[in-house]
Amino acid sequence: MARTFPVSPSRDTWAGGIRPREWGLLHLILLPAAAIALFVVVFMAALGEPPLGGTTIVTVLGFAFVVLTNLSLGTLASGAVIEVRHPDWSRLRGADHIFLYIALVSVAAVDAVAAWWVFTSDAGGSIHWIFLGLALAAIAAGVLWAWPGLRLPAGDPRREVLTGAVAAAPPERRRP
Repeated sequence: MARTFPVSPSRDTWAGGIRPREWGLLHLILLPAAAIALFVVVFMAALGEPPLGGTTIVTVLGFAFVVLTNLSLGTLASGAVIEVRHPDWSRLRGADHIFLYIALVSVAAVDAVAAWWVFTSDAGGSIHWIFLGLALAAIAAGVLWAWPGLRLPAGDPRREVLTGAVAAAPPERRRP
């Protein structure tokens, strides 16, 4: 069985080297913790426990839906752009690309329906703009999450590694 430590190397023939695992122990702790927290919030709302009873929880869950949907949309869209422009930067091939594009279209459709509902509903005027601000911020955060090299300065050698420029460069330009 493979270890889940972030420092345990994974053999990969891509770029002829060793790449660290993408999932670490922290991920395996945070994912169930987030699921449990969400379950507790929804359960408290279902029982009408304060402060999550009534319309408050509907608003909180609605904004959480907006943030998570648009975060996913930004991540998938930037991942798709990266895959189209630089197909040799990742291990995704064939069916992976099809799944990526189907997921992107599905999330975009869900987001479009949610936006249509918010802007055609008779909710207060500020809700429309809060939705739009959260949506745009979440899309930007998703892009930065999917492509961490964007946060580094242009000349930083770590940016080349994170964006795949080292692997895509000709062999004579690659750093050891």
